[in-house]
This record gives sequence, structure tokens and C-alpha cells, in this order.
Amino acid sequence: MAVFNSAKDKGAGIQVGIVNRSVGDSKGLQAGIVNLGDQRSGFDFTVGAGNFYTKGLMIGAINFQSEGVNVGVMNEGGSGFNLGGLNIQGKGINVGILNGGSGVHIGLINAAGEEDSEEPTLEFGLLNFCGKGTFPVMIGFNYCK
Repeated sequence: MAVFNSAKDKGAGIQVGIVNRSVGDSKGLQAGIVNLGDQRSGFDFTVGAGNFYTKGLMIGAINFQSEGVNVGVMNEGGSGFNLGGLNIQGKGINVGILNGGSGVHIGLINAAGEEDSEEPTLEFGLLNFCGKGTFPVMIGFNYCK
């Protein structure tokens, strides 16, 4: 437990502090205001106001570029299962009020298909936008490719 924790290839362990940073293999718990990851492998349970580049199960106000299950007010660039009020550029399953990215979106407002290189996306919600799709706006359901 410290103000700033940094670990490389920690294997299994616990980091509790204001700022936690983990590089490489990591399995365990990170709990702090800000949690950072780099070149991650393994699976952590991460709890914090902001979780950045982490992997595993993240619970925080903001989860940025994290892989696994992201639960937060805002998830940006997350891959896996993203549950939040705002999911931006998520890849996988995105459940929230406003969703963008690719995969499957379930929410009030969903948007995808702005770039030709984006993966196909299924959207279920009140308003579903598909920028370059056959049907740019649909109510209830849309498919973007």
C-alpha cells in the first residue's frame, strides 16, 4: 500500500494506492484512484476512478483502452464486454445509453459504420445510426457493414 505503486511482471498480487501501474504479466487486484497498465497479460480485478490500458474486470468512472469486462460511466476504446452510460469506440458487446464502435450495441442511441474498415455491427436500440450502411438511421434495429 502506497501513494504510487509500480510493478513489472508481478504475477499474482495486490496493488492498493492512489496511483497503481502494472507492466507485463499481472494477476490479482488493483485498487486506486488511477490504475495504469502497459503490455498487459494476465487478468486483474481493477477498481478506480480511472483505469487506463488495463486487462480483466474493470470497475471505474472511466475505463480507457481496457480489455475484458469494463463497467463504468464511460468506457472508451474498450474491447470485450462494455457496460456504461457512454461506450465510445468499443469492440465487442456494448450495453449503455450511448454506444459507438463495432460488435453488438444495446442501448438507447447506437452509432457505427463511419469508416469502411470498421467491423460489422448489430445495433438494438431506440435510434440506430449506421454512417455508411444501407439504412443510415433505423428505429429498433440496424446492421452496419
